[in-house]
Order: sequence, then C-alpha cells, then structure tokens
Amino acid sequence: MSLVGHERSYEASDDLPDCGHYFPRLPERMTHDEYVQGVRSKIVSVARSLLAGELSWTEGSRTISRLRPEAEVGERDKDFDVFVGIDSETDAFPMGAVRDLWDKSALEKLQPEIERMEAWAKTFGTPACHAIIVRWAS
Repeated sequence: MSLVGHERSYEASDDLPDCGHYFPRLPERMTHDEYVQGVRSKIVSVARSLLAGELSWTEGSRTISRLRPEAEVGERDKDFDVFVGIDSETDAFPMGAVRDLWDKSALEKLQPEIERMEAWAKTFGTPACHAIIVRWAS
C-alpha cells in the first residue's frame, strides 16, 4: 500500500467487507477519505434497501454493524447502536448460506420468532435508517 500525501491509499483488494450486489464497485485506488465515503455510501444503500423491503432487517443490520468501524463513526453513535442492537438480538438466526445448511423442520420452528423479531427490528430500525440517509446521502 502506498501513501498519498498524509492520507492512506487503498487497493481494491484491501479488506473492504463484501456486501453483495447492493453496491457499486469502488475504484482500484483511492484515498482514505474516498474509502470512508465509499463505505458510508454502502451503508446508505443498505438503509434504503431495508426501508424498501428489499433486504431483511437481520441481514441489513448485520451488514451495517460490520461496516460501522470502517465508516469512522463514534463508538456510541445512537443511529448505529440501533443496528448493533438488532444484530445482537437476532444473531442466533441463520441467514444467507448458513440458512441452507439448517434442517427444514428446525427452520420452520424458528420462523415465527424470526418474523416477530423482523417486525420489531423494522419498528426500531426505521428511524435510524432515515437518520443515516439524511446524514450521508449525496
């Protein structure tokens, strides 16, 4: 990695979390500020997907929680604390590829709890999504 002025220059292969198809590709080289802005744009995209019902609250909260340190927000940011809380309360729920490994009857038994928590997360998370969008949307 090279330094550009006093800012760090990032390579496309650096440890930017993979967040699926919701986000545009980032440039191959960027400054630290560009990297942080790209992460924040990704978080806004996830927030919009949550509000549009295109992504489950469990999955979206996990993504936002994982991106939080890279977005350079305070450790006790009230909007991000919401997603950390949702992630914590739903961490036992299988999502993505892990869900495919679960027994179908076990998933059926868990589904009512997942649906209950998704409804709770939507109520709890909607204001935080709006706040993040207002804060960082271009």
